Amino acid sequence: MNKIIVFICACFFSAAANSSVCQQLRAIEGFAAAPLFSNAIINGKPLDYYTFASDCGTSCLIRGLKKKGISHSFTGSNLSVFDKSSVATVIIDSTYKQSIAGYMTCSSTAIRPYISNPISIRVDRVSLDLQTEDYKNITRTINIQSYSKSDYRRLLAQLNKLSRSAESSIGFTNYTLKSSRSRRVIKVSKLSPRGDFIFIIEVGK
Repeated sequence: MNKIIVFICACFFSAAANSSVCQQLRAIEGFAAAPLFSNAIINGKPLDYYTFASDCGTSCLIRGLKKKGISHSFTGSNLSVFDKSSVATVIIDSTYKQSIAGYMTCSSTAIRPYISNPISIRVDRVSLDLQTEDYKNITRTINIQSYSKSDYRRLLAQLNKLSRSAESSIGFTNYTLKSSRSRRVIKVSKLSPRGDFIFIIEVGK
């Protein structure tokens, strides 16, 4: 999960329009991609994420892009593909002979709302606000940094008032909220010495 979050953060600022070049990249022979998340939102922006595998290696992909007249840049293991209105970013995670595999992010024009957060959080302390969806749950993961102990205690007090039960798990306390139409659980990690913690809202579909 940490590796995926690093990948998302690395891609976020380079994918901010629509995904036309992403579709052209996926059309290159030997390149296959599958969704990694559904209906993803990161820091308020909708983005589409994929894992990919390609029998067409890096030099082959670049030749294909040149043939299509698509602009690109390649730095380290990151391939950025762009035109006047869109950007796709490919991160190569592994290579084998001529084949490559890894992750790809594409900007999206979809309108995707966050699930609501019933707890007051200092937004100036949020470093990442990621929401994803699978067949069972919608999950919103908020990374929070440099929180004071007093602010953290106030957050837990809010949760205790809104919850019908609290249960400890590895690294987290899970609060099941009351007065909710669907199953809604908030998971909070312990406060680190630096004031960092993870706040997760999970809603059953």
